[in-house]
Amino acid sequence: MRQYEVGEHFAAGVADRAGLDALNRVWESAEMMPTLDELHHPERWLRRAA
Repeated sequence: MRQYEVGEHFAAGVADRAGLDALNRVWESAEMMPTLDELHHPERWLRRAA
């Protein structure tokens, strides 16, 4: 269950900061998938994905 909570935290964090279009970038390629650290800190993924 914890993995779902972490995923929800990440998705909400990205969507709240940058919208659903930004969140959908996760699915563009394997390289766009968040790291474990980025799952806990969505702003780090947003910086990398920018």
